[in-house]
Amino acid sequence: MIRNCSAKPPWESAATQSRDVKLLWNMWPRLQIRNGPLRRRFESPDGTSTVWQVVLPSTLREEFLIVVHGGMTGGHLARSRTAASIQGRAYWPLWSSYLDAFLKRCVSCARIIEVVFPVKHLFKHRSLVMCGKESRQTSPDHIPVLLFRIVSS
Repeated sequence: MIRNCSAKPPWESAATQSRDVKLLWNMWPRLQIRNGPLRRRFESPDGTSTVWQVVLPSTLREEFLIVVHGGMTGGHLARSRTAASIQGRAYWPLWSSYLDAFLKRCVSCARIIEVVFPVKHLFKHRSLVMCGKESRQTSPDHIPVLLFRIVSS
């Protein structure tokens, strides 16, 4: 659609298309074909930088997330870092929901567990967390971490 029109096409031409096409139609002024692929202009929330994100087709999204989250540039980082890495490179409608579903399916991330239990005799607001790979028994892979909650009076 964008290759054939320099002006935004009427809604009637997008209404019969997929959900992705309808969502992209709404951001028409921010879309452009640059250096081959369709790209979307993304401005950082503070307005200091602009990135031209590649609009990924549905066939490449899963592979892209595997590389960004777990590949050489990712390393199974938390959601916020994975999201920042996506925003710096690519876009597709509802990418945030897609990322949430992907992270729930990530086998490596699911193997990391946290066991939280109170440590009542030390301080008023605290918990002891054992972080490490899932295991049926205690192992040297678990690291004890003492957490304190800040409570305002």
